[in-house]
Amino acid sequence: MKKDLIHFILPIIFIIYKILLHPFKNTLAIPSKLTLFILFLIYAVTYWFLNFNLIGKNIWFNKNKVRIINKHTKLINKAALFLFFISTINILRALISLYLQIFNKDSFGDMNFIWIPAVVWSILFINILISPELLYGYNLFVDLIKKENIEQLEIVNVWTIKSKKEINNTHSIKLKKRIDSNIIKYIAEIEKRASNIESFKDSKYSISELAQDLRIPNSHLNYIFKYHCKISFSDYKKNNRIRHSIELIQSDYLRTSTLESLAKEVGFASYNTFFCSFKDVTGLSPKEYVVQLKA
Repeated sequence: MKKDLIHFILPIIFIIYKILLHPFKNTLAIPSKLTLFILFLIYAVTYWFLNFNLIGKNIWFNKNKVRIINKHTKLINKAALFLFFISTINILRALISLYLQIFNKDSFGDMNFIWIPAVVWSILFINILISPELLYGYNLFVDLIKKENIEQLEIVNVWTIKSKKEINNTHSIKLKKRIDSNIIKYIAEIEKRASNIESFKDSKYSISELAQDLRIPNSHLNYIFKYHCKISFSDYKKNNRIRHSIELIQSDYLRTSTLESLAKEVGFASYNTFFCSFKDVTGLSPKEYVVQLKA
């Protein structure tokens, strides 16, 4: 995107200084090495935080998105972590090297600790050889999927058997004693009911109605979703509707119907809400998912 060209401005300025202006440092009013070091430090740290925020928001700390993922997405998640680690190491190496060059008059200059990025990039190269889909992308991965005959997406487990949330009220402590010993049974019953998509088609279907259908106290169900589910009840409903839509797409529903009718079939009032929910859950738009499935 054109707006991303803004990120090239500072690197180009550094290149112009290094190649074009540095030879004339004795005749031009060029910033001192300390000033340049401070500018580079600000630049490096700023982009480190921007990268951390971007990857963290979309991958590491994302609790509402990417509930339905495939092996390729898992691979990308691990690669993102590894590349971020490499970037961090390289930034530290560059900063330490520049510091030694400026303040200790180190004769080696930019060659300080050059073995560190050499090692980490070698590890990355080996990683790409082991997983070539990192380099060649989704098309190669689709070919691998077809060979392995594993075209089904994996549903990420949203349940946790042992809750790590702190219970800070007496009522919940009492419920914990009653529920925790049978938590697996309760979760199994909820999942079984969720497989009956008719209930979850109704956007107004409440947790109270689910409790009534399962014939368990409403307080029990509220406790389970609060302490043993990683997402809210409304997100759980949305995930199940999207899961059902994916099952229909994989069973060639779109051969005779449109995405708009698919949205209504799984319980969405409009295609726009279906589009947003589908992308929120899978990370892809419905059309993008269909294209990738056919690739």
